[in-house]
Amino acid sequence: MHRMRLPKRDKQNMYYSNFVGTQKEYQTDAEGNIVYVDIDGVQTPIETGIVSEIYDTPVAFRSSISSSLNEMHIKSWGVDQSSIYSELCVPKGYLPLKIGAIIWRTSEIEWDDEQQGIPKASSSDYTVCGLMDEGLTEDLFLLKRNSSEEEESPGVDDEETENQPIQSDNDTTSD
Repeated sequence: MHRMRLPKRDKQNMYYSNFVGTQKEYQTDAEGNIVYVDIDGVQTPIETGIVSEIYDTPVAFRSSISSSLNEMHIKSWGVDQSSIYSELCVPKGYLPLKIGAIIWRTSEIEWDDEQQGIPKASSSDYTVCGLMDEGLTEDLFLLKRNSSEEEESPGVDDEETENQPIQSDNDTTSD
């Protein structure tokens, strides 16, 4: 399948973040300290039963997302409801996206831990749920919309931030 290259003016500023693991959540007291219980003389934290997904620091990139799948693509991906899926087509090797990665197109990035650069997955617009990397010149990603409504929000206008990790306001490191 041959696709036309997108002019720079047709690309949008977005962010992606790859899944890196999970983290158990523990019960805390009013001051935010983890609550422990003594089990056979060993102090053990009390688990809440909630396991959070952890993603790496979002990275800026420029591309365009096709918001509709045609009949041929629906069959290629094996999906039966194209209304919640979109495609992202990029030059071969441009994005190191993995299945489970999340993408922000129009939504503001919210943080689980801004100091450590850990984004809140629920604030993202899309989740990568398929990858076709067999092509010689391009990679194709199947994206599932995380919410039904798309809100306009300001994007990153500076092209120099492309493929660079974003930094939170609390980041005190310097280059």
